[in-house]
Amino acid sequence: MISNHRRRFGLILINFATLSFVVASVGFWLSYRQQVKETKRILESVNSHSSTLIATLKNNFDQKKTLDILNTYHQNPSRFQTEEIIISKKSGQTIDCIYSRRQGHPSCDLTFDHSLTNQDWAKPMKLALEGQKGSEILKDYRGKKVIAAYSPVAPYSWGVVHKVDLSEIQAHFLRGWWMVAIGSFLINGVGIFLFFRFTSRNLLTSEEVASYKQLQEKLNQDKDFITAVINNTNTLTVVVDSERRIIAINLPCQELFGITLEAVQGKTFAEVFIPQFNADFSVSMITDYHDFSQIYLTNESDLKSPTKYIVEWQEIPFINPNNKINCYIFNGIEITEKYIYEKSLYASESRFKAMFDKAAIAILEIDGNRQIIKANRTAETLFHHPRGEMLGHFLDEYVSPMDLDKELHFFGELVTNSRNYYQMDIQYISQNKLSFWGQSIFSGIFDNNNQFDYAIVMIQDISSQRNAEKEKIKLAEKNKNLVKALGEIVYSYNIVEDVIEWQGGVESILGYTPGEMGTSTEQWLTLIHSEDRASIENELNLIKDNHTNFFEKEYRLLAKSGQFIWVVDRGVTIFDQDNTLLRIEGILADITVRKEAEESLRKTNAELILSLNKLADYNQDILKINELNEYLQTCHRTQEIYEVVPHFLKMLFPDCNGAIFKIDQKNQLVTSILGWGETLSEELFSVTDCWSLRQNQVTSYPNTTHRPHCSHLDSNVMASLCIPLVSMEKGRGLLVITSAKDTNFTENKKQIAIALAENISLALSNLELREILEFQSIRDSLTGLYNRHYWEEFLNREIDYVQRSQRPLGIIMLDLDYFKQFNDNYGHGAGDELLVEVARLFQDTIRKTDIACRYGGEEFLIILPDTSLQMATEIAERIRVKISEVCLHSQGKALSSITASFGVTCCTNAEAKCELLARADAALYQAKHEGRNRIVKV
Repeated sequence: MISNHRRRFGLILINFATLSFVVASVGFWLSYRQQVKETKRILESVNSHSSTLIATLKNNFDQKKTLDILNTYHQNPSRFQTEEIIISKKSGQTIDCIYSRRQGHPSCDLTFDHSLTNQDWAKPMKLALEGQKGSEILKDYRGKKVIAAYSPVAPYSWGVVHKVDLSEIQAHFLRGWWMVAIGSFLINGVGIFLFFRFTSRNLLTSEEVASYKQLQEKLNQDKDFITAVINNTNTLTVVVDSERRIIAINLPCQELFGITLEAVQGKTFAEVFIPQFNADFSVSMITDYHDFSQIYLTNESDLKSPTKYIVEWQEIPFINPNNKINCYIFNGIEITEKYIYEKSLYASESRFKAMFDKAAIAILEIDGNRQIIKANRTAETLFHHPRGEMLGHFLDEYVSPMDLDKELHFFGELVTNSRNYYQMDIQYISQNKLSFWGQSIFSGIFDNNNQFDYAIVMIQDISSQRNAEKEKIKLAEKNKNLVKALGEIVYSYNIVEDVIEWQGGVESILGYTPGEMGTSTEQWLTLIHSEDRASIENELNLIKDNHTNFFEKEYRLLAKSGQFIWVVDRGVTIFDQDNTLLRIEGILADITVRKEAEESLRKTNAELILSLNKLADYNQDILKINELNEYLQTCHRTQEIYEVVPHFLKMLFPDCNGAIFKIDQKNQLVTSILGWGETLSEELFSVTDCWSLRQNQVTSYPNTTHRPHCSHLDSNVMASLCIPLVSMEKGRGLLVITSAKDTNFTENKKQIAIALAENISLALSNLELREILEFQSIRDSLTGLYNRHYWEEFLNREIDYVQRSQRPLGIIMLDLDYFKQFNDNYGHGAGDELLVEVARLFQDTIRKTDIACRYGGEEFLIILPDTSLQMATEIAERIRVKISEVCLHSQGKALSSITASFGVTCCTNAEAKCELLARADAALYQAKHEGRNRIVKV
């Protein structure tokens, strides 16, 4: 026993010596760390000086001034922390030192031989001048070992080198290391001496007895320490002797099981913690002491506490040097929750297996190669293939070829974890070669490393739904075609949900899309004319109350253009089995033309009746008006009307003056276009200055109702008659008849004036309509350019003129490049917008005598009278540049630009039209062939 204490004492001394060696090693490591830190510091310093030099030289590339600034900067000790700084530059094959400074010697001026390139200590300068950064440990020109950091001043072919003495960095730590090393050797020698001295003696000295007592006290302290450690650990700890009788139990174990050490001390571990364990416990616990075999026992312990715990025990034997067991320590971990979780997991797995096998949908499990590894009974029925035989087959054998590529793409993303699941309708082919549609959901299962393990495929037969959808689509398409063929508005009004569905010619008749029409009754009623709304609401209530099977109603609807359209509404009602009104199905037909004809006929009849009633009184005036009408009907230009009307007005109102005004609807201004006699009215005034225009009716002055005087009339006017010129419910102008005499217009004269105004309005309206029709007959509806019918006649006339006058005629034919691709990318709406913009560009570029025509599609023709080939080419170039600069926007995004190809030719003598156009077309084709966006002249 005493020999053991001696050995242990010697070993403690040896361990102490070893610890001192470790301390010495730490000192050496700190020295090395200081060297690395100092190297990093001077590298940062040299980079800072390099940046300072670059910044200074950028402001003033003066070597002397730059070095003076640097010298002033280094006079601050806090900035100059490097032993030596050298700045050099390369001159030919030699190195010149242009600046040097040493710590403690601010005025030091080192000089070097110019042949430095072959010296070892000049290596950092050479590397810096070659544009490299780094550090070196070497001997400098004084023979001292230093750390040298170098960096280039790249823009100016300079090099900066900073040096620090390595011995000064390491001196302090090397001294400490040597002192620790010497002390370690001394302690190690004492430990070895005491070890051999005490082990060579057989009797205990008084010192050894005292040492032994101290050792005993230390052992007791260690025991208390171990007890405290056991009690403070989180694990359940039980200490037993070699016979497995309990010696100690830590506090967590006592608290969990509700026991005390006094109650169980002396009992075996099995009696207390494993009461149902058999007598072979001691035999099965330990198999090999030296290998410290660990036996795991899981048991439900139910002691004083009523709660059951599942504990996992680990037994650790403690063996003395004589290979005998001193004691055992049982460490336990409560795993009750883990046990319950595993039990629940097993139950869940059982339920899942039952659900998997009895599920109403087909479920498959496939691996990463798409091989079937599991299938349920529904899959067996759906695929007409025994599931035992399905295992090992690949899913690809059952997927229709038309769906296979798309499904494989998704499955690839599932395997690579790009997606967790995907769903798609797939057409499958069963074992008996019958196909069916399945709504399929593929879900990926991944392991703990997030690697793909297998996939679960759930398939629901939706063949009947797919067939029903096909029939529904066919029926809907058939109804859609029928509604389209009718050309009228078809609606379905769901009374219960108050939802109206619009179809058919909504856009062609009213200008709205079905979505813009709205879906509620309130939205529909707001479109009905205010005069018709009450009647429609009453009709709708009658339908709901009286259960009318059919109804027909005429009313006006507000179109998107702002005008009211007359429609006839014919509808039928649909009821359920309980005679409850469900919905109304109806058709709206446009009857605006018929209503306008009726209204026009009514007005005409009224005018005729009025004229006949007045015929006896003013037959001569009527004859003059009829004569005027004959003239008006034969007028082909508005200016002819302006020339004819004053002549008849003088005859009808010989003692009066007058004028006819035109209304500018946009600016609400009234402008004089013709007059006779002395002008007693302003030639330009606002619509609000005339009461007749405000009220849209005839006003006279003086009058019996004491109406106010129009402010546009002169103060000398004693009598006036203002008549609006209106046709087709549109205000076109104003007829003003005035007199400076104190007189009054008779009712006959007023009627004559009104009839005259109506005839003038009708004539102006007819001419305007004729001009519109003429414009539409010679213009392209989209771009407004001349159409083929017009330019062919124009070109024939110009060719004849060339033959007579010998004046040149220029022809430009152009085609927009890649217009089809532009349409495909941005839609036909954007394409139409581009064509309109190009047409506007033509009008802004060519002369008034020139005409631009739409030749066809995206191809245009420009005819340039009195224009040579060179002038026509210059015009084409201007147009080409402007087209390339066109920038359109759609939905807030800029569209891509477009170019055009041009073919230019000229006619200087009699030539057939087809030959001229063929030559221009050939030039255009050549421009296309040569790469587009260019001009070819012929």
